[in-house]
Amino acid sequence: MNSNTPAADHNDSAINRSTMLDRMHELIRFNECVARILHDDPEIKIKYLGYIPARKVKIVPDSIVVEDVTGSHDARFKLVEGLTDIYRTENQDPKATLRVPGLVGVSSDTFQALKCLVTMRAEFKRDMLKTFTSVKKRQDIYQDLNGLAPLQLVRGIELIDDLKSMTFRWCEGDGVKKLTMKELRNDWLTEVRKLTGNSAISWEDFPDEIDDDSAYVRRLSYRDTISIPDDENVAIKRDTKPHIRVRISESGRTYYRQGPVPIIYCLDQALEPSIRSTAGDYDRTEHAAAKEESMFEDAPMLTGTNYFRYKIQHRSKGTNK
Repeated sequence: MNSNTPAADHNDSAINRSTMLDRMHELIRFNECVARILHDDPEIKIKYLGYIPARKVKIVPDSIVVEDVTGSHDARFKLVEGLTDIYRTENQDPKATLRVPGLVGVSSDTFQALKCLVTMRAEFKRDMLKTFTSVKKRQDIYQDLNGLAPLQLVRGIELIDDLKSMTFRWCEGDGVKKLTMKELRNDWLTEVRKLTGNSAISWEDFPDEIDDDSAYVRRLSYRDTISIPDDENVAIKRDTKPHIRVRISESGRTYYRQGPVPIIYCLDQALEPSIRSTAGDYDRTEHAAAKEESMFEDAPMLTGTNYFRYKIQHRSKGTNK
């Protein structure tokens, strides 16, 4: 049979699917094994453990409560859940995950088992992306197991060999992009040129009739904001999802990582690490993006968009590039 025929492609696809299904179930079995190791490790030391249940709605709340379960009777259960639970809770949003930030010391045997788990997760994730470029095909693999939470199945765990100290904090990313009106118009024009395939098009010689609806909308955007000066600073408001970020200090270097699950260190290291601050609750009003947005006009400059002018008392001029 010709290897380039549709039948051959179908057979290859079936083989790939079967292989990755086997890999997924192998990963799940080892994940369960590590869960038992964590549960039974008598040396585990939970220095800090927070608990944030997975979100059940798509809308990110303005405040998030972090339950401190460090000294609770079910701290060990919450730790194991955070590191190895790979199933969705009832009504869990598919893009949300259980978050259990913390700092935990484990025995050398448990540390090595977690290293193996991290490697298996990373290799499986890499090969899934390489084998199935289509999101739909990857979803088909994950749906073989009812209730599986793919993001929890493949997420990493930070394992530190010589941890000195760490600091938790909430981070939103860049929620507001500030630029001049001219820069925004130039972005719109670049988009129009890509949509139309006409690299020479300009606002002045814009066709009266154009087939692409998105390009036409951009033309209306330009027309409806023509009274705004080129050098006026405006803003693009972006919806960002708050996440816990960790500042990690170990021998010879300091760096940042996201911290949805506990940072793990080996109890065999010479000195016990310290925590400078824990995550605490999240309140959007305390973050820079919210303060910047308080300076926006109440309504966007174009209905239904995320483009905003600043209130008169906060308006400023920028340098156009």
